[in-house]
Amino acid sequence: MRKLRSDSKWQRIPSQARELVIRWLFEEGMSYETALKKAEKEFGIQASLSSMARFYRHVAEERELAGLNLPPEDAEEYRAAAAKILAVVAFNSGIGCEGPVHTKRFASLMKLLLRHNQEELKRRRLGLQRPAKSRNSSSKQ
Repeated sequence: MRKLRSDSKWQRIPSQARELVIRWLFEEGMSYETALKKAEKEFGIQASLSSMARFYRHVAEERELAGLNLPPEDAEEYRAAAAKILAVVAFNSGIGCEGPVHTKRFASLMKLLLRHNQEELKRRRLGLQRPAKSRNSSSKQ
């Protein structure tokens, strides 16, 4: 996830104003244009629609990551968390997949996800085979 630029107008507004804009966008479902006009009227913010859209995407990504709510304690949990994040990013990338650049990004993400799944299957197979090997070696003794 990209951080907002330090010179972004949305990064520099007071936290209470930022939270209010977030509420307008996410909870009230206000359009970018309406929220932008309201922010300009209430807080004097002069910004573009594209900057509002970037702000929205940034906050949406933050919310998705917070929604995973995983306090990873070991390598398996890190792998599971990474796979969930990759799946969410691939899914979101596929939704807006228009043009060759987006298609290429989506294809790359899907390849990573498939590679992860293949590795996970290998790990599980090896995990299942290990006890069988140890049982055979213990039965010979």
